Amino acid sequence: LFENGKIEKEGLDMDESVLKDTLSELRTTIEECNLFQAPVLKEFQCPHNENLKEIIGTSCSQLILELTEACNLRCRYCIYGDSNESYRAFSNKKMNFETAKMAMDMVIPIAAKEGIALTFYGGEPLIEFHLMKECIEYFKANYQGEVFTVNFTTNLTLMTKEIADYLYENRVSVTCSLDGNRSIHDSNRVYQNGRGSFDDTIRGLKLLLSAYGDHAVEYIIFNMVMDAPFNNEKFVDIGRFFEENDWIPKDIHKSISYAEYDIIREAKDLRNMDYINDASGSYDVIGDWTFQQMTDPLDSAQTVFSSSFVEDNLRKLHERRITKQPMRTLGLNGCCIPGEKRLYVTVDGDFKVCEKAGEVPVFGNVKTGFDYEAIKKYYVEDYEKQSLALCNDCWAANLCGVCYAPIFREQGLDINLKKDVCNAQRQTWYNTLIRYHELAEIHPELLDRFNKKESK
Repeated sequence: LFENGKIEKEGLDMDESVLKDTLSELRTTIEECNLFQAPVLKEFQCPHNENLKEIIGTSCSQLILELTEACNLRCRYCIYGDSNESYRAFSNKKMNFETAKMAMDMVIPIAAKEGIALTFYGGEPLIEFHLMKECIEYFKANYQGEVFTVNFTTNLTLMTKEIADYLYENRVSVTCSLDGNRSIHDSNRVYQNGRGSFDDTIRGLKLLLSAYGDHAVEYIIFNMVMDAPFNNEKFVDIGRFFEENDWIPKDIHKSISYAEYDIIREAKDLRNMDYINDASGSYDVIGDWTFQQMTDPLDSAQTVFSSSFVEDNLRKLHERRITKQPMRTLGLNGCCIPGEKRLYVTVDGDFKVCEKAGEVPVFGNVKTGFDYEAIKKYYVEDYEKQSLALCNDCWAANLCGVCYAPIFREQGLDINLKKDVCNAQRQTWYNTLIRYHELAEIHPELLDRFNKKESK
């Protein structure tokens, strides 16, 4: 119907007067809503060279210590598996207390006024529980701020009553790796000899829940990784597992993600995607199933184990910044300033952007401090130079959550990989927009919860 930007009326099934009225209404809408007026942006709105040091040196809100590169499991979808060349492999390397102390001594004086989180990472952090405990006690003794939290992720297999009691006494938040019932969990979360870890995981979880008692919902969440096959039977089985085991608190938050499919299927450049394409053509099988359950009059969003998987993006969309005029600024996608929001310290004391990043450019060390030139080059200037044109042409730019972790490699930004991840982001927000407007039209009561600013 379009020829050189003009509408050819011969291809439309309407008389001329109706066409004129329709075009007039369309023109009015475009003018009143400021459509097609997005400006061409020349730079991202982000800290540049002149104030980078000031920002990084005053507001760190999370210190992440990689206690060990060892793990007693070999989960089949783990990013550190032998088939994944973009991430380090498992090893027996571990952090010593001197390295951890230097990291803590450096971060404590520059902690954000709002507080700071001390996070432990691995491998399996409980392999080095003695070091974790030593770090917690040191931080408690030396941090003078008001808000100090501790958290880590564990497969639970090494949990003991003594460890669980210590974690509760110090109000440590624990993310527990649990995929569902025995058959689902053991299909991927296995020991090096291939034996499933379900029994040991459940044993550890019961110890943890017993120690935390009525406070379990406040400090414990589940980390669930989903892989094929994706079908109703599997999702129902997972939901039934949580419903029938009444010793598991019903309101414990469940964080859900898709498996890293380049590892499972040996596909290329699909790491950290927010969607997966199944035989039916759906780009978000879990999201589609979850949304169907949430909007089924026989169900409630509170009873769907995967509700947060959909609700988190719906909430972000609901709370997005809305302006009458076109936005004249563009944030650096979902990227945080390296070392400002969080600082990830490897077993060797090197600085990386976060625990989700693989072999990426380091920007300092506990012995030498921050390498500001590396931050400027890799994480500001090179990123902006290669990404700005893509973002200028993207309708989802102001919703974008693309960060450094899935798109950086050892030499810096991989722009081809970023394009793939950008496509995934657009599909994610396209799905979210459809769901949001369906709720607005058919189930507006389900959107009311977002107006109440309830905590997650």
